[in-house]
Amino acid sequence: MTTGSSENDMYKSLRTQLGDITLTVQTIMPALKSAMEIVELSSLKGSDQKDMVNKLIKKLIRNTDGISDNDRLFLIEIVDKDIINQTVDLVVDATVGDIKINKKKVTRCCTSFFKVFRYKM
Repeated sequence: MTTGSSENDMYKSLRTQLGDITLTVQTIMPALKSAMEIVELSSLKGSDQKDMVNKLIKKLIRNTDGISDNDRLFLIEIVDKDIINQTVDLVVDATVGDIKINKKKVTRCCTSFFKVFRYKM
């Protein structure tokens, strides 16, 4: 399924995907995940994707009822202080393999497998 590239279309998809989830400090990261998934399906690329994710999250924060004033200000500050952008960058780095976590375990596993495979031939 491809999402339209307009901000309004993506925002509607985000609201639909989040359903009845109340936006709070605790649910901002699942909302970010959903926004990233929706924007990934659009025709936007690179920094335009990240800009759109920020717009969607900010719009979500502003338009969600039931958020206390303190939480709303804190959530907007998370966006304004570049924490959302840094989180997006971290996720992208992880998906393309630029984060060196658990690399040794994978290397050892594969090395052992290939040693056993070589001896069986």
